[in-house]
Amino acid sequence: MCDAVAGSGATALLILTGYPSPAVPLVRAVREDDRLGGLLIGAPAGQPEFADWVAELGADGCGIPFLRYLPDELTPLGDRAGTALRERLGEEPSFVAFEGYDTIAVLAEILRSHGTDRARVSAAWPDVEVEGARGRIRF
Repeated sequence: MCDAVAGSGATALLILTGYPSPAVPLVRAVREDDRLGGLLIGAPAGQPEFADWVAELGADGCGIPFLRYLPDELTPLGDRAGTALRERLGEEPSFVAFEGYDTIAVLAEILRSHGTDRARVSAAWPDVEVEGARGRIRF
């Protein structure tokens, strides 16, 4: 992978993979390769929720930008979802948990309103609008 990245002239690498493996070995491999010293690495989704990210990677795991989207206020549905998730998880839910919740809400609405026929489900996306944990969701 490092050979391909070094040969491509890339200035950034976005890691969209599982954790801890292969995310941790990928970050280590990139950071150990002298050809990739200036390469910016985008971390896996949910990185701030991985309590052992810094313990696993040390300095190699610091300074890696990540995306995190939780609004200042959740919707009423988001408050209910947050309570249920906290009870189930035993800790504060991450933005990834709310994204998962919203994904299920969208899929449930499509299946409820359009059935399970693939063609009808596919055609339904432009018409979908549901209340999500973080706001209205529409396509």
